[in-house]
Amino acid sequence: MAAPFLGQEHLDRTKYLRYHRDIYIPEGIREAVTEFLPPPFQPLSLSKHYLGIMDERHLPKQVHMPSTYTVIDVTVVRETLAIFRVALRFHWSRSDVPRRKQSDLVITLEGDYEVVTGFWLNPRDHKPELITDVYEPAPITETERRLLNELEGAL
Repeated sequence: MAAPFLGQEHLDRTKYLRYHRDIYIPEGIREAVTEFLPPPFQPLSLSKHYLGIMDERHLPKQVHMPSTYTVIDVTVVRETLAIFRVALRFHWSRSDVPRRKQSDLVITLEGDYEVVTGFWLNPRDHKPELITDVYEPAPITETERRLLNELEGAL
């Protein structure tokens, strides 16, 4: 893999493991995410990158930790399995937008509860085009393992 773009170090597979909810997130990582995230309603700091894209993407000027959310993507340090960043999706109510046009906000948090990026998704959109090869695959199940052994034995 080529060197990641500046500011995209989390894409370096030699240093980080990435998990996606639609592919596989190990239970131990899920538990670590719970410990990593701040309590509900806590104000979150905004990174320089977020502040730089805020106006262009019409992102909120203040973000607090939501009480309900979906964990979308988790990046961990390969060597220690420490959580590096977590992408969350949650409903964002805006009084200036009609209810039928409300959106979900997706934010990515790094340590110290800093929002590094964000974007809007239509609540009916369940996933943008997922590039599966950047994420860790689910381990094969015992049933899949037996089937593979049977197929190899049949050859």
